Amino acid sequence: MLAWEAGERGLMSYLGGLLDSRWQAAIQRAESTASVGSLYDAPSCLGPECAATPAFYRAAMQRLTREDTQGALSVWPSLANRLSLPSATRQTIEEELAFYALLREVPGSYAWVDRILPTLESERVLELRVRRALQARDWTAVQQWIASMSDEQRNDSRWQYWLGRASEQQGNQQAAEAHFFKAAGQRDFLASPPLNAPINRFL
Repeated sequence: MLAWEAGERGLMSYLGGLLDSRWQAAIQRAESTASVGSLYDAPSCLGPECAATPAFYRAAMQRLTREDTQGALSVWPSLANRLSLPSATRQTIEEELAFYALLREVPGSYAWVDRILPTLESERVLELRVRRALQARDWTAVQQWIASMSDEQRNDSRWQYWLGRASEQQGNQQAAEAHFFKAAGQRDFLASPPLNAPINRFL
């Protein structure tokens, strides 16, 4: 499946030849899956005792997410409802999908991202969600998503600074000063933006 995800057709054919006949349906399905439509029609069980199913759908969704994020967002809810995938596989698929949806600012994707984000335990997706909230100057969302970070991530001077800015924008000067003070006590505070800096310079 890793060979297929990377587009290594020759390697995939070679490795497929080493497997017995019980795996051939999974191999053929992987070779024929190249679009959203073919994923809709893909079977729920691949390989002996469905052993190939998690790897197939993880690889297929990650490949589709990178090539066609909008298409991946459209097909995943249907797949998620009908497939019995391990929780780790689902989390991997959804973390990648949420990241690319935010990175590419896919229209209409934020409601799904916001619903799934608390389950992902992903620092990079949380950081990107905060950045999008900063771009929109949505100070309530900035506070919400920074609050969802782990203690270690949230206590970084950068995020303490932005919590200070968010509190300041909402008229809570006491909280703002507390966050700025906490940020200033860290060695890397000099790398944080000045208090009057434009937001877009530091996204």
